[in-house]
Amino acid sequence: MGLPPNCSVLDLKSRFEIYGSISRIRINCDAVGYIVYRSKESAESAIAASLDSSFGITVDSKRVQVLWATDPLAQWRDGIGVNANNDKGATSSSKLLRPEVPLSRHGRSNKLASTIVNPRTTDDGSSMLELPFKGREIVAYDDIL
Repeated sequence: MGLPPNCSVLDLKSRFEIYGSISRIRINCDAVGYIVYRSKESAESAIAASLDSSFGITVDSKRVQVLWATDPLAQWRDGIGVNANNDKGATSSSKLLRPEVPLSRHGRSNKLASTIVNPRTTDDGSSMLELPFKGREIVAYDDIL
């Protein structure tokens, strides 16, 4: 939130790649930057650097706050859930959903870590964003003739 209007993805990349390998960066229209690191340790080092009272992390001379991002999709999946207490075994609470297969069974583990860049630091030590979640805007183009 509140990133400078001239802040670009390249600005964030050049400032945050010193903490580790970056998988993805995006900036919302609300001026909130999302940085996805390839490892949890890299994300933790960026968060630790932002908490340093003497230096911190600045973008265009403006100090930013770095937080763990909350993934609303993951929260939605937890809300649906799979009921393992049934006598017949694990069943889903929805007939449209199948139980998920962990990525490790497919030869890949979930190693990506994500952080949020928030320039509005609070003095009370709170690390939560105070904006409600807004759903993605979907734009459809009808190019088929």
